[in-house]
Amino acid sequence: MRLNRANFSTNAERVALALGHTAQNMMLAASSDAIGSCPNGISDAAVLREIVGHDEGESVATVLTFGHPATPRDPGRLSA
Repeated sequence: MRLNRANFSTNAERVALALGHTAQNMMLAASSDAIGSCPNGISDAAVLREIVGHDEGESVATVLTFGHPATPRDPGRLSA
């Protein structure tokens, strides 16, 4: 399927797709530097709003966690 504006009914859908691509690229870049990452769901938007401090009209698309793994990555375990 070719992705273009006609495939999405709203601008919000296009933004959501772009945000997903951005998150994926951040996680891939981190992986290449041996940094682990994990996308996290948002279970309580009100608590997140208190922590982050964004306005009512704004929302958080996803929360990404980055860090060094507890055990080092074994490059020989990965296939090319």
